[in-house]
Amino acid sequence: MYYVYQHRRKDTNAVFYIGKGKGYRCNQTTGRNAYWHRVVDKHGFTVEKILTDLDEEFALLAELELIDQYKKLNLPLANLSEGGQGTSGYKFTPEQIKNLAAAHVGHKHSPETKAKMSAAKKGKLPNNTGKAYKMKLPMPLELRLQLGEQRSGRVMSKESSMKKSLATKGRPLSKTNRENIKRTWSDPELRAKQSQRMKEVFAMKKITPPVSPTSQPLPWSA
Repeated sequence: MYYVYQHRRKDTNAVFYIGKGKGYRCNQTTGRNAYWHRVVDKHGFTVEKILTDLDEEFALLAELELIDQYKKLNLPLANLSEGGQGTSGYKFTPEQIKNLAAAHVGHKHSPETKAKMSAAKKGKLPNNTGKAYKMKLPMPLELRLQLGEQRSGRVMSKESSMKKSLATKGRPLSKTNRENIKRTWSDPELRAKQSQRMKEVFAMKKITPPVSPTSQPLPWSA
């Protein structure tokens, strides 16, 4: 559902921007025009939702009407358009995507920007909190092998290797992981499925199955 919101200057509480959006759009500072940023950089802003729980069409009409009313009152708005020009569902062309990607190549955030981004997210729950994701179909074996070949030959830097080692050192397996491992090795049917999957992988990669340290064939080598 959509809503219509307005931004007010912190110093005078005067309205200087009208917009429509959903989710966290009213609090975002990205995707704003230069005039909006000049006002915010100098005076700051607060958010006020005017109408909520709207469908997109009604939200666009309400935004258009509110901007028109404020302009009739001679309020200096930072809006560059008359409103009612939503872009939900808009898809970029391949050329636009290529240009956007090229524009961001080599771009790195400054330490100050990183600090601001970190402070803004600190204490907030991730956006996917409480959401459950379920894969509709398992990834085909051919695709898994293809992804593996794409990563083949990559060497992790010493710094990355050290970070990964320190992050996992001393971390015990969760109870769920231990139960899954125990269940897999205690269930002949699950072991047989795992063995078959490994045989398929080795066959497609055309490699010889490994041998255990005791020189005894592993389950999937039989």
